[in-house]
Amino acid sequence: MAYRSKSLSRPTAQIQTLHRWLPQVRAGQIYLLVGPAGLVGPIAQELTHHFAIRGAVRVLLGGNRFSLERLPLLLGDRGNQIYEILDRIQVSRGETCYQLLHALEKTPRDSIPFILTDALETLYEDGLTLIEVERVLRDSLANLRQISESAPVLLSAAHRPDRPGLLETLIEAVDHVIEVRPNQPLATPQQLPLLPNA
Repeated sequence: MAYRSKSLSRPTAQIQTLHRWLPQVRAGQIYLLVGPAGLVGPIAQELTHHFAIRGAVRVLLGGNRFSLERLPLLLGDRGNQIYEILDRIQVSRGETCYQLLHALEKTPRDSIPFILTDALETLYEDGLTLIEVERVLRDSLANLRQISESAPVLLSAAHRPDRPGLLETLIEAVDHVIEVRPNQPLATPQQLPLLPNA
């Protein structure tokens, strides 16, 4: 069953709030951050940093928005560990929806947390028929469900007016939805336990 939580007024405030609480994602569950790209992108990146500080994490980029620039700030006094932590982040990218699907099919089914940023971005390509888009999305979701059987899975997706049915399908397929909205305070998701402070 999907749920929604409130969000913060701007990415900086959202990121600060993540240090006080973070959803404890677990295997068997798919989590979706949904909202404007400028808000969900930084949150997905922050989650990547937190996973990497604790261990390995796989990141599949569905778009061109990804940065590790905040990682040194998170490390603080542990800055000498930055290269060790960077080595824990396995990043790949799908330029097209078919490359993204292929990457999902090849993702090992193990316990390493998995993050897919801009999950729907490649499905908005010009030239794709609705039948192609629906098939690729269906197959991608099936692969994400398989990955989630042994690892936590987190997706991010932005609101887009074209092909609104894609986001609706994604929301229906995941277990938890965290909706990020500008100019609203963020409330801790009630259905998720909290991570201890790093």
